[in-house]
Amino acid sequence: PEGAMASDQPPVIVRAPVGSLATTLATAHEDLRVFLVLLLAATSSAMRGCLWEDGPFWRVYAGPGLEGAPITSSAPELRDQFRKWLFHLDGEWVQAFREFTEQAEQHVFGADYRQLLSDAKYMASGLMPSDGPEAIEDFAQLLRSLLSQYSAALLDERAIAERLVTVVERRTDVFTEAQISAVSVAYDESVERAMLDRDLDVPESYPHELWDGPDDFEPEDDPLGGLGGHEAAMWDAVAAPAPAEEFDDDAAADFWGAALRDEGSDF
Repeated sequence: PEGAMASDQPPVIVRAPVGSLATTLATAHEDLRVFLVLLLAATSSAMRGCLWEDGPFWRVYAGPGLEGAPITSSAPELRDQFRKWLFHLDGEWVQAFREFTEQAEQHVFGADYRQLLSDAKYMASGLMPSDGPEAIEDFAQLLRSLLSQYSAALLDERAIAERLVTVVERRTDVFTEAQISAVSVAYDESVERAMLDRDLDVPESYPHELWDGPDDFEPEDDPLGGLGGHEAAMWDAVAAPAPAEEFDDDAAADFWGAALRDEGSDF
């Protein structure tokens, strides 16, 4: 009978490509290996139970980031504490960042706004609504202050400021519409100031009324190219959009910012 013939057939065993996954993990950078494992833990129901929702795993993995965590803490609580530690959002984090910026501004060479803006972008990537509306409002005010003080004429600072605003604009789960608008306006005004300063500092031509040379001399005849031409070229570069970077050093922040949100654990 057909049933007997079917039972005599050897079972078909389908093997998962474990070797290829193991090879990928073995040859990948250590940070990428962690990302892959946690991504599987967040998306796979099988691995979710043994890693993502496992408190002992987070205690081992997070290490010093969970110092002082109660022994009864659940996996979501441990993940949240790890997030705060990772993004410097633990304790009085707003006051700590405010004091850090004030100390930087008192430096003999002035504040390194490139670093301050980068730090602010990193912190914004890890924010959660549970961090509190008052703290988030104070942080948004600090962001507006930074964007009003940095120099948009410096392309490296301006590029980081733009990325900071991009992060804020997409974090509608944390920042209110008014806060996002205020941060965006602060950035736009910084760019407008840089362009206005360019127009005020660059003369349209040499002051001919002070020129005591040949009447037919024009600035473009200057063998050195003319001061106005040099400054105009420099400021044209300032007004141009910042070139895109091939690699974002804060890419890990985007990963962790999404992975460690309670509502984002199923991404």
